[in-house]
Amino acid sequence: MECTAAQEQSLYKGLLQTQMNLLSEVTIYGVEFFFGYFGEPQNWGGWTTQTHACDASRLSQCYANTEVLQNISLEVLQAQRSKGAPVVSLAHTSLYMGTEYVGKRSTPGKLVMANTGSGPLAISSIVVAGLNSTNFPFTDNCPASLAAGASCTLTIYLQPTATGTRSGEITIYDNAGAGDQTVTLTGTGLANP
Repeated sequence: MECTAAQEQSLYKGLLQTQMNLLSEVTIYGVEFFFGYFGEPQNWGGWTTQTHACDASRLSQCYANTEVLQNISLEVLQAQRSKGAPVVSLAHTSLYMGTEYVGKRSTPGKLVMANTGSGPLAISSIVVAGLNSTNFPFTDNCPASLAAGASCTLTIYLQPTATGTRSGEITIYDNAGAGDQTVTLTGTGLANP
């Protein structure tokens, strides 16, 4: 049994709203829109060349339904946008952690991360990666959701496992529109006296 145009539109809107909620929670990283063409529906050549896209006898109905689905997409996207978007502000994009003897832990460096946007910042994880990632242990007091106007602090240490230059980077995985945040870490390991 085929659904009516109204049922299809209702299902599409519900699915799109669910996807937008999952996107803002950083559960998914993309949104799927309805098949078709953004623009004038009658300009999409796929109506007649794609199998099962639309029966030739129903083209005007397909055009009308596509326009409704386009408007639903815009409505849902605008509603999501009006909820407010998070904006990450970091005090630094790179930190030199100084020097420390091999096997010893340095005094901590602090990195403040603020949400200067108008919506909550969903933080899925904060990790240290890179060539010498284990040389930079850290702690943080960042919640899974950082409210607009709030901040949290990452406390980072240099604990070299060998002499010479140590390098790594902190990556903050979140739902800010600009992508994940990265802070480069460097330090120097010294031979024990």
